Amino acid sequence: MNNLSKEKKQQIILVGMIGFGVLVALYFFVISSQNAKVRDIRTQTEEKAGEVEKAERNVKNAPVYQTQLEEIQKKLGAIEEGMLSGDVYGQVVEMITSFIRNGGHKITAVPSREEPIKVGLIPDFPYDAYKFTVRGQGFYHDIGKFLAEFENAFPYMRVQNLDLLPIESTLTEVPEKLMYRFEIVVLQKPVEKASNPK
Repeated sequence: MNNLSKEKKQQIILVGMIGFGVLVALYFFVISSQNAKVRDIRTQTEEKAGEVEKAERNVKNAPVYQTQLEEIQKKLGAIEEGMLSGDVYGQVVEMITSFIRNGGHKITAVPSREEPIKVGLIPDFPYDAYKFTVRGQGFYHDIGKFLAEFENAFPYMRVQNLDLLPIESTLTEVPEKLMYRFEIVVLQKPVEKASNPK
């Protein structure tokens, strides 16, 4: 290198600097972007592998899920068998009266006429819903026992908006008795419409 002229040395240094600059530019503009793409592809591959593993587990457990589905459908079918149909008001009156009499509950209960309502639990909810307002009298303990047993006996009914008020005392009334008012929301399986032949 000592035999080269000063001008040749400068040209070699300049070529080396340009070469180094090209290598740096290649690294930043080509190699680093390719590395980023490789990282993205690796991440996507890991995510897809996780999804495949989950899908394989689900396929492997399909018989278990099928058995669970069949059990749930049987339970739902049993509940639907007990659901009201036809004259809902008459059936609710009979149900409450019979429940009070057979359960030995010491309260009175008079339901109002049914009021159709929308139940916004899930989209396309498959059941019709009716609301009844029930009024009556009884002792606190008897009212609580009736409500607990009633909701447990009828899983397609829900008690809501309970109000308890003292009875205005008269000579004939027992002062410890309470007046109550609550609402019952009753689910009814809609009558399936026969398909029209084309």
